Amino acid sequence: MSASHSLPLLYRRPGANPAIAMVTGLVWLAERQKQRRKLALLDDRLLADIGLEAGQVVAEAAKPFWRD
Repeated sequence: MSASHSLPLLYRRPGANPAIAMVTGLVWLAERQKQRRKLALLDDRLLADIGLEAGQVVAEAAKPFWRD
């Protein structure tokens, strides 16, 4: 995934409310995992449309939710 998928600024901002930052981080991790599952369901034609190959998708989908 690209750098644009890094944790939201609210999570990384110094002085942020720790509870809000934790919830934001957990929501972001869940969303990342959801996107990986959806990516794994795309067929070869759709993957070609977005410039990916099946091997790249397999590697991305196999990553644990906490890994960028």
